[in-house]
Amino acid sequence: MSAPLRFLATVAFLPVSFVAQMCAQESGAVPDSAAVARTIVTAYPGLPFLVAARRLLARDLERGDRVEARNVLSTIDRTDASALTASERLLAETMLADPALLRDTARLSALLEQAVPAFGEHPDYRDRLYPALREALRTRADAVAAVLDDRAPSDAERAFFNLLINHLFVSGLRGREELNRRVENFAGQYPASPLVPLARRYIHRDYGEVPFGAAFSAGYGVGRFSGDLGDRFAYAHGLLLAGELYIREVTVAASFLFGVAHATNPFTARGSAWPQGNAELTSIALDLGYEFRNGRLAVTPFAGLGVQNVSRAVTDDTAPEPPHTGDAIGYDIGLMIGCRVPFDAGPHLDFRVRVGCTHTGLSSYDPSFSGSFWYITLGFALVQRPYEGKIGGSSQ
Repeated sequence: MSAPLRFLATVAFLPVSFVAQMCAQESGAVPDSAAVARTIVTAYPGLPFLVAARRLLARDLERGDRVEARNVLSTIDRTDASALTASERLLAETMLADPALLRDTARLSALLEQAVPAFGEHPDYRDRLYPALREALRTRADAVAAVLDDRAPSDAERAFFNLLINHLFVSGLRGREELNRRVENFAGQYPASPLVPLARRYIHRDYGEVPFGAAFSAGYGVGRFSGDLGDRFAYAHGLLLAGELYIREVTVAASFLFGVAHATNPFTARGSAWPQGNAELTSIALDLGYEFRNGRLAVTPFAGLGVQNVSRAVTDDTAPEPPHTGDAIGYDIGLMIGCRVPFDAGPHLDFRVRVGCTHTGLSSYDPSFSGSFWYITLGFALVQRPYEGKIGGSSQ
Protein backbone atom coordinates (compact mmCIF):
# COMPACT_ATOMS: atom_id res chain seq x y z
CA MET A 1 0.00 0.00 0.00
CA SER A 2 1.38 3.42 -0.93
CA ALA A 3 2.05 6.11 1.67
CA PRO A 4 -0.93 8.27 0.66
CA LEU A 5 -3.28 5.28 0.92
CA ARG A 6 -1.89 4.32 4.33
CA PHE A 7 -2.43 7.90 5.52
CA LEU A 8 -6.04 7.95 4.32
CA ALA A 9 -6.73 4.58 5.93
CA THR A 10 -5.32 5.78 9.24
CA VAL A 11 -7.40 8.96 9.18
CA ALA A 12 -10.54 6.98 8.36
CA PHE A 13 -9.89 4.48 11.14
CA LEU A 14 -9.51 7.04 13.95
CA PRO A 15 -13.21 8.06 14.22
CA VAL A 16 -14.27 4.43 14.02
CA SER A 17 -11.82 3.53 16.77
CA PHE A 18 -13.04 6.39 18.96
CA VAL A 19 -16.70 5.42 18.54
CA ALA A 20 -15.90 1.79 19.27
CA GLN A 21 -14.07 2.77 22.45
CA MET A 22 -17.00 4.90 23.62
CA CYS A 23 -19.46 2.11 22.91
CA ALA A 24 -17.31 -0.37 24.80
CA GLN A 25 -17.19 1.92 27.83
CA GLU A 26 -20.95 2.57 27.70
CA SER A 27 -21.63 -1.16 27.53
CA GLY A 28 -19.71 -1.78 30.75
CA ALA A 29 -16.30 -2.89 29.44
CA VAL A 30 -13.57 -2.78 32.09
CA PRO A 31 -11.71 0.56 31.80
CA ASP A 32 -7.99 1.10 32.19
CA SER A 33 -7.88 1.08 36.00
CA ALA A 34 -4.46 2.69 36.17
CA ALA A 35 -5.61 5.57 33.97
CA VAL A 36 -8.75 6.08 36.03
CA ALA A 37 -6.71 6.02 39.25
CA ARG A 38 -4.39 8.69 37.83
CA THR A 39 -7.42 10.81 36.92
CA ILE A 40 -8.77 10.55 40.48
CA VAL A 41 -5.44 11.50 42.06
CA THR A 42 -4.90 14.34 39.60
CA ALA A 43 -8.40 15.77 40.05
CA TYR A 44 -8.03 16.16 43.81
CA PRO A 45 -4.33 16.06 44.75
CA GLY A 46 -3.51 15.71 48.41
CA LEU A 47 -6.78 13.99 49.36
CA PRO A 48 -7.04 10.32 50.36
CA PHE A 49 -7.79 8.20 47.30
CA LEU A 50 -11.37 7.21 48.20
CA VAL A 51 -12.24 10.73 49.33
CA ALA A 52 -11.06 12.04 45.98
CA ALA A 53 -12.91 9.25 44.16
CA ARG A 54 -16.20 10.11 45.88
CA ARG A 55 -15.79 13.77 44.93
CA LEU A 56 -14.96 12.94 41.34
CA LEU A 57 -17.97 10.60 41.12
CA ALA A 58 -20.26 13.40 42.28
CA ARG A 59 -18.70 15.86 39.83
CA ASP A 60 -19.03 13.51 36.86
CA LEU A 61 -22.64 12.65 37.65
CA GLU A 62 -23.57 16.30 38.16
CA ARG A 63 -22.08 17.08 34.74
CA GLY A 64 -23.74 14.12 33.09
CA ASP A 65 -20.38 12.47 32.23
CA ARG A 66 -21.69 8.90 32.47
CA VAL A 67 -18.63 7.16 30.98
CA GLU A 68 -16.27 8.83 33.43
CA ALA A 69 -18.68 8.28 36.35
CA ARG A 70 -18.99 4.58 35.49
CA ASN A 71 -15.19 4.25 35.43
CA VAL A 72 -14.84 5.95 38.81
CA LEU A 73 -17.61 3.78 40.29
CA SER A 74 -15.87 0.62 39.02
CA THR A 75 -12.58 1.80 40.55
CA ILE A 76 -14.25 2.47 43.90
CA ASP A 77 -15.75 -1.03 43.86
CA ARG A 78 -12.37 -2.63 43.14
CA THR A 79 -10.70 -0.57 45.87
CA ASP A 80 -13.33 -0.72 48.64
CA ALA A 81 -16.97 -1.30 47.76
CA SER A 82 -18.03 -0.22 51.26
CA ALA A 83 -16.88 3.32 50.47
CA LEU A 84 -20.41 3.94 49.17
CA THR A 85 -23.60 3.40 51.13
CA ALA A 86 -26.49 1.59 49.48
CA SER A 87 -28.30 4.93 49.20
CA GLU A 88 -25.36 6.60 47.47
CA ARG A 89 -24.83 3.63 45.18
CA LEU A 90 -28.48 3.45 44.14
CA LEU A 91 -28.50 7.16 43.31
CA ALA A 92 -25.29 6.84 41.30
CA GLU A 93 -26.44 3.78 39.35
CA THR A 94 -29.81 5.37 38.66
CA MET A 95 -28.08 8.40 37.16
CA LEU A 96 -26.07 6.06 34.91
CA ALA A 97 -29.44 4.92 33.46
CA ASP A 98 -28.32 1.41 32.58
CA PRO A 99 -31.21 -1.02 31.89
CA ALA A 100 -29.11 -3.75 33.55
CA LEU A 101 -29.98 -2.16 36.91
CA LEU A 102 -33.68 -2.86 36.27
CA ARG A 103 -33.17 -6.37 34.93
CA ASP A 104 -31.26 -7.69 37.93
CA THR A 105 -34.29 -7.53 40.22
CA ALA A 106 -32.61 -9.42 43.07
CA ARG A 107 -29.79 -6.88 43.30
CA LEU A 108 -32.15 -3.95 42.80
CA SER A 109 -34.38 -5.26 45.57
CA ALA A 110 -31.39 -5.46 47.94
CA LEU A 111 -30.36 -1.89 47.09
CA LEU A 112 -33.87 -0.54 47.59
CA GLU A 113 -34.21 -2.31 50.91
CA GLN A 114 -30.95 -0.89 52.23
CA ALA A 115 -31.19 2.55 50.62
CA VAL A 116 -33.21 4.39 53.23
CA PRO A 117 -32.68 8.15 53.71
CA ALA A 118 -31.79 7.81 57.39
CA PHE A 119 -28.66 5.89 56.37
CA GLY A 120 -27.91 7.75 53.17
CA GLU A 121 -24.81 9.60 54.34
CA HIS A 122 -21.67 7.51 54.83
CA PRO A 123 -20.51 7.69 58.46
CA ASP A 124 -16.80 7.77 57.49
CA TYR A 125 -17.06 10.47 54.80
CA ARG A 126 -18.55 13.80 55.82
CA ASP A 127 -18.63 15.11 52.24
CA ARG A 128 -22.43 15.28 51.80
CA LEU A 129 -22.28 13.05 48.75
CA TYR A 130 -25.78 11.70 49.36
CA PRO A 131 -27.66 15.06 49.34
CA ALA A 132 -25.49 16.22 46.43
CA LEU A 133 -26.49 13.21 44.35
CA ARG A 134 -30.17 13.62 45.28
CA GLU A 135 -30.08 17.23 44.13
CA ALA A 136 -28.22 16.29 40.95
CA LEU A 137 -30.83 13.64 40.17
CA ARG A 138 -33.64 16.11 40.83
CA THR A 139 -32.20 18.73 38.48
CA ARG A 140 -31.24 16.20 35.77
CA ALA A 141 -34.24 13.89 36.06
CA ASP A 142 -35.49 14.47 32.51
CA ALA A 143 -32.02 14.01 31.02
CA VAL A 144 -31.46 10.80 32.99
CA ALA A 145 -34.81 9.39 31.83
CA ALA A 146 -33.93 10.32 28.24
CA VAL A 147 -30.67 8.36 28.48
CA LEU A 148 -32.59 5.23 29.45
CA ASP A 149 -35.03 5.79 26.59
CA ASP A 150 -32.11 5.78 24.15
CA ARG A 151 -31.18 2.28 25.34
CA ALA A 152 -34.48 0.73 24.25
CA PRO A 153 -36.02 -0.37 27.56
CA SER A 154 -39.36 -2.13 27.68
CA ASP A 155 -42.45 -0.08 28.48
CA ALA A 156 -42.58 -1.55 31.99
CA GLU A 157 -38.89 -0.77 32.59
CA ARG A 158 -39.37 2.80 31.39
CA ALA A 159 -42.39 3.31 33.66
CA PHE A 160 -40.64 1.76 36.68
CA PHE A 161 -37.53 3.87 36.07
CA ASN A 162 -39.63 7.03 36.25
CA LEU A 163 -41.08 5.80 39.53
CA LEU A 164 -37.57 5.08 40.82
CA ILE A 165 -36.30 8.55 39.91
CA ASN A 166 -39.18 10.20 41.76
CA HIS A 167 -38.79 7.83 44.70
CA LEU A 168 -35.18 8.91 45.17
CA PHE A 169 -35.75 12.65 45.40
CA VAL A 170 -39.43 13.23 46.21
CA SER A 171 -40.13 14.14 49.84
CA GLY A 172 -43.13 15.40 51.73
CA LEU A 173 -46.54 13.91 52.32
CA ARG A 174 -48.33 15.16 49.23
CA GLY A 175 -45.53 14.22 46.85
CA ARG A 176 -45.32 10.73 48.28
CA GLU A 177 -49.10 10.28 48.07
CA GLU A 178 -49.00 11.16 44.37
CA LEU A 179 -46.16 8.66 43.93
CA ASN A 180 -48.26 6.01 45.68
CA ARG A 181 -51.03 6.61 43.18
CA ARG A 182 -48.59 6.19 40.29
CA VAL A 183 -47.30 2.92 41.77
CA GLU A 184 -50.81 1.49 41.78
CA ASN A 185 -51.33 2.65 38.19
CA PHE A 186 -48.07 0.97 37.23
CA ALA A 187 -49.12 -2.27 38.92
CA GLY A 188 -52.45 -2.20 37.11
CA GLN A 189 -50.87 -1.51 33.74
CA TYR A 190 -48.04 -4.09 33.95
CA PRO A 191 -49.29 -6.78 36.36
CA ALA A 192 -46.89 -9.45 35.01
CA SER A 193 -43.74 -7.33 35.33
CA PRO A 194 -41.20 -8.58 37.92
CA LEU A 195 -40.73 -4.92 38.87
CA VAL A 196 -44.27 -4.61 40.29
CA PRO A 197 -43.43 -6.32 43.64
CA LEU A 198 -40.44 -3.98 44.02
CA ALA A 199 -42.55 -0.91 43.34
CA ARG A 200 -45.19 -1.95 45.85
CA ARG A 201 -42.74 -3.02 48.52
CA TYR A 202 -40.16 -0.24 48.37
CA ILE A 203 -41.61 2.74 46.50
CA HIS A 204 -45.19 2.71 47.78
CA ARG A 205 -45.23 4.24 51.26
CA ASP A 206 -48.22 4.12 53.56
CA TYR A 207 -48.27 7.27 55.67
CA GLY A 208 -49.50 7.63 59.20
CA GLU A 209 -49.22 10.11 62.02
CA VAL A 210 -46.43 9.72 64.53
CA PRO A 211 -47.65 8.39 67.91
CA PHE A 212 -47.39 11.69 69.79
CA GLY A 213 -48.38 15.23 68.90
CA ALA A 214 -50.03 18.44 70.03
CA ALA A 215 -52.33 21.11 68.67
CA PHE A 216 -53.69 24.56 69.38
CA SER A 217 -57.19 25.37 68.18
CA ALA A 218 -59.39 28.43 68.08
CA GLY A 219 -62.99 28.89 67.08
CA TYR A 220 -66.30 30.46 67.83
CA GLY A 221 -69.25 28.76 69.47
CA VAL A 222 -72.96 29.33 69.83
CA GLY A 223 -75.48 27.45 71.94
CA ARG A 224 -78.69 27.30 73.93
CA PHE A 225 -79.59 26.27 77.45
CA SER A 226 -82.09 23.60 78.36
CA GLY A 227 -84.17 23.25 81.51
CA ASP A 228 -84.93 26.16 83.82
CA LEU A 229 -81.69 27.82 82.74
CA GLY A 230 -83.18 28.12 79.26
CA ASP A 231 -85.97 30.26 80.70
CA ARG A 232 -83.37 32.66 82.08
CA PHE A 233 -80.96 32.87 79.09
CA ALA A 234 -82.10 32.53 75.50
CA TYR A 235 -78.71 31.82 73.95
CA ALA A 236 -74.97 32.11 74.46
CA HIS A 237 -71.95 32.61 72.23
CA GLY A 238 -68.25 33.22 72.59
CA LEU A 239 -64.64 32.51 71.68
CA LEU A 240 -63.31 28.98 72.12
CA LEU A 241 -59.61 28.33 72.71
CA ALA A 242 -58.24 24.82 73.21
CA GLY A 243 -55.04 22.87 73.53
CA GLU A 244 -54.73 19.20 72.66
CA LEU A 245 -52.28 16.38 73.23
CA TYR A 246 -52.26 13.18 71.16
CA ILE A 247 -51.11 9.78 72.34
CA ARG A 248 -51.74 7.45 69.42
CA GLU A 249 -55.54 7.52 68.95
CA VAL A 250 -56.21 9.07 72.37
CA THR A 251 -56.83 12.82 72.55
CA VAL A 252 -56.53 14.88 75.74
CA ALA A 253 -58.09 18.33 75.31
CA ALA A 254 -58.53 21.38 77.50
CA SER A 255 -60.98 23.94 76.12
CA PHE A 256 -62.00 27.40 77.30
CA LEU A 257 -65.14 29.20 76.12
CA PHE A 258 -65.23 32.90 76.97
CA GLY A 259 -68.54 34.46 76.01
CA VAL A 260 -71.87 35.88 77.01
CA ALA A 261 -75.28 34.45 77.93
CA HIS A 262 -78.17 36.67 76.85
CA ALA A 263 -81.13 37.20 79.17
CA THR A 264 -84.24 38.29 77.29
CA ASN A 265 -85.92 39.55 80.47
CA PRO A 266 -84.72 40.67 83.88
CA PHE A 267 -85.11 38.19 86.70
CA THR A 268 -84.22 37.58 90.32
CA ALA A 269 -82.14 34.65 91.51
CA ARG A 270 -80.89 34.00 95.05
CA GLY A 271 -82.10 37.42 96.07
CA SER A 272 -80.06 39.26 93.43
CA ALA A 273 -81.42 41.14 90.47
CA TRP A 274 -80.14 40.03 87.07
CA PRO A 275 -80.87 42.63 84.40
CA GLN A 276 -81.91 42.04 80.84
CA GLY A 277 -79.00 41.69 78.44
CA ASN A 278 -75.69 39.87 78.51
CA ALA A 279 -74.13 38.08 81.43
CA GLU A 280 -70.56 36.82 81.33
CA LEU A 281 -70.21 33.08 80.68
CA THR A 282 -67.10 30.99 81.22
CA SER A 283 -67.17 27.32 80.32
CA ILE A 284 -64.11 25.13 80.78
CA ALA A 285 -63.77 21.46 79.86
CA LEU A 286 -61.07 18.84 80.30
CA ASP A 287 -61.91 15.98 77.97
CA LEU A 288 -60.59 12.61 76.94
CA GLY A 289 -61.41 11.39 73.41
CA TYR A 290 -60.65 8.59 70.99
CA GLU A 291 -59.96 9.45 67.37
CA PHE A 292 -61.35 7.46 64.46
CA ARG A 293 -59.47 8.60 61.35
CA ASN A 294 -60.16 7.82 57.71
CA GLY A 295 -57.67 9.68 55.54
CA ARG A 296 -58.30 13.40 55.91
CA LEU A 297 -61.40 12.97 58.09
CA ALA A 298 -61.28 12.35 61.83
CA VAL A 299 -64.19 11.78 64.20
CA THR A 300 -63.46 12.02 67.92
CA PRO A 301 -66.12 11.34 70.56
CA PHE A 302 -65.08 12.77 73.93
CA ALA A 303 -66.18 13.06 77.52
CA GLY A 304 -64.75 14.71 80.58
CA LEU A 305 -65.00 17.29 83.32
CA GLY A 306 -66.90 20.56 82.82
CA VAL A 307 -66.74 23.78 84.85
CA GLN A 308 -69.05 26.77 84.34
CA ASN A 309 -69.50 30.20 85.80
CA VAL A 310 -72.11 32.86 85.00
CA SER A 311 -71.83 36.39 86.36
CA ARG A 312 -73.73 39.60 85.83
CA ALA A 313 -71.78 42.27 83.99
CA VAL A 314 -70.67 45.30 85.99
CA THR A 315 -72.94 48.23 85.12
CA ASP A 316 -71.98 50.78 87.79
CA ASP A 317 -68.61 51.29 89.42
CA THR A 318 -70.30 52.35 92.69
CA ALA A 319 -72.57 49.32 92.83
CA PRO A 320 -71.73 46.35 95.04
CA GLU A 321 -70.06 43.29 93.53
CA PRO A 322 -72.36 41.86 90.84
CA PRO A 323 -73.94 38.49 91.47
CA HIS A 324 -72.27 35.40 90.08
CA THR A 325 -72.88 31.70 90.33
CA GLY A 326 -69.36 30.70 91.26
CA ASP A 327 -67.60 27.78 89.62
CA ALA A 328 -69.94 24.82 89.18
CA ILE A 329 -68.52 21.40 88.31
CA GLY A 330 -70.15 18.76 86.14
CA TYR A 331 -69.51 16.86 82.94
CA ASP A 332 -68.89 17.63 79.29
CA ILE A 333 -69.64 15.22 76.42
CA GLY A 334 -69.64 15.63 72.68
CA LEU A 335 -68.22 14.88 69.28
CA MET A 336 -65.52 16.60 67.27
CA ILE A 337 -65.20 16.28 63.49
CA GLY A 338 -62.00 17.46 61.84
CA CYS A 339 -60.89 17.74 58.23
CA ARG A 340 -57.12 17.78 57.75
CA VAL A 341 -55.23 19.97 55.30
CA PRO A 342 -51.77 18.40 55.44
CA PHE A 343 -48.56 20.17 54.53
CA ASP A 344 -45.26 18.59 53.57
CA ALA A 345 -43.83 19.85 56.84
CA GLY A 346 -45.95 20.63 59.89
CA PRO A 347 -47.85 22.10 61.46
CA HIS A 348 -50.89 20.87 59.58
CA LEU A 349 -54.22 22.69 59.47
CA ASP A 350 -57.46 21.16 60.70
CA PHE A 351 -60.92 22.60 60.17
CA ARG A 352 -63.10 21.66 63.13
CA VAL A 353 -66.75 21.24 64.02
CA ARG A 354 -67.42 20.46 67.68
CA VAL A 355 -70.85 19.69 69.11
CA GLY A 356 -71.46 18.92 72.75
CA CYS A 357 -73.31 19.35 75.99
CA THR A 358 -72.00 20.74 79.28
CA HIS A 359 -74.03 20.07 82.40
CA THR A 360 -72.80 21.45 85.72
CA GLY A 361 -74.16 22.13 89.16
CA LEU A 362 -75.25 25.72 88.53
CA SER A 363 -78.50 24.83 90.32
CA SER A 364 -76.54 24.97 93.58
CA TYR A 365 -76.53 28.74 93.11
CA ASP A 366 -80.28 28.82 92.50
CA PRO A 367 -82.77 26.11 91.41
CA SER A 368 -83.75 28.32 88.47
CA PHE A 369 -80.21 27.82 87.09
CA SER A 370 -80.63 24.09 86.59
CA GLY A 371 -80.09 22.91 83.04
CA SER A 372 -77.47 22.11 80.40
CA PHE A 373 -75.62 24.10 77.79
CA TRP A 374 -75.80 22.65 74.26
CA TYR A 375 -73.27 24.12 71.88
CA ILE A 376 -71.67 23.93 68.46
CA THR A 377 -68.36 25.52 67.56
CA LEU A 378 -66.56 26.10 64.25
CA GLY A 379 -62.84 26.68 64.13
CA PHE A 380 -59.42 25.55 63.08
CA ALA A 381 -56.41 23.92 64.68
CA LEU A 382 -52.68 24.00 64.05
CA VAL A 383 -51.57 20.40 64.50
CA GLN A 384 -47.95 19.54 65.15
CA ARG A 385 -48.01 15.82 64.43
CA PRO A 386 -45.79 14.83 61.49
CA TYR A 387 -46.60 12.06 59.08
CA GLU A 388 -44.16 9.24 58.47
CA GLY A 389 -44.03 6.63 55.74
CA LYS A 390 -43.22 2.96 56.04
CA ILE A 391 -41.51 0.71 53.51
CA GLY A 392 -43.68 -2.10 52.25
CA GLY A 393 -46.88 -0.12 52.57
CA SER A 394 -48.61 -2.04 49.77
CA SER A 395 -48.23 -5.77 49.29
CA GLN A 396 -51.22 -6.54 47.09
